[in-house]
Amino acid sequence: MLVVAPYAGSGVAPFRNWGPELADLAAVTTVLLPGREQLFGKPALTSMTEILRGLTPQVAALRPRPVVLFGHSLGALVAFGLARELRREGVPPAALIVSGAGSPCRRDLTDLVHLLSDDALLQRTADYDGMPPELLASPELLAVFTPILRADFQVLETWTVDPLPPLDLPVTVLRGVSDTSVTDYQADGWRTHTVAPPAERFLPGGHFFVHTARAEVLRIVRDVLAAVPRRADAPPATPRQGEVSCTPSR
Repeated sequence: MLVVAPYAGSGVAPFRNWGPELADLAAVTTVLLPGREQLFGKPALTSMTEILRGLTPQVAALRPRPVVLFGHSLGALVAFGLARELRREGVPPAALIVSGAGSPCRRDLTDLVHLLSDDALLQRTADYDGMPPELLASPELLAVFTPILRADFQVLETWTVDPLPPLDLPVTVLRGVSDTSVTDYQADGWRTHTVAPPAERFLPGGHFFVHTARAEVLRIVRDVLAAVPRRADAPPATPRQGEVSCTPSR
């Protein structure tokens, strides 16, 4: 099973076509946070604690099938947090792939995007080529999208990472060769969270190489999935792509 955590402001849609591409190796399920797609109208969450509280039991329930976690940008931090929570629950993932993100312990604490004005927040996202032109051209869509994006950046920028033992599982770090949002120092910080040094892979493109270098990303994901031992009692993978939504208990 591959669980995909999307980037800030995103829903399931950008990763919906991964299911058929990987069907021979794993079923794919994608994290859906409140405020988008089927959960449109629900208040966006603003803390990683709330997100992990809602997702952890759902992902843990996917066992005994081995689970591989993939996350891009904000999703990389969600996937990392999930890996630690699943280990706490006694059902650690088989592997972790963090894409387009540095270690949460090495983020720039002086650069708080969620505190910017709406225009500056949107410009920052546009600088990463993360704003479709049709979105920028629609005041109605921007009015819906901006609070969700701000909440996602708040999750990223206010998460206090508890000191815990490093993860003892294969970790792969994906980076775009032109991605200026992640420095070498930040990316190297993943080593502090793993027992063995993570495998680092550079791909062509900027911050959204996950789309522009899609074939290369999927090739790496396939390699990670293929290396995961299969349990005899695990149900077979199915080509249908599912979702896990973040509905934290209070």
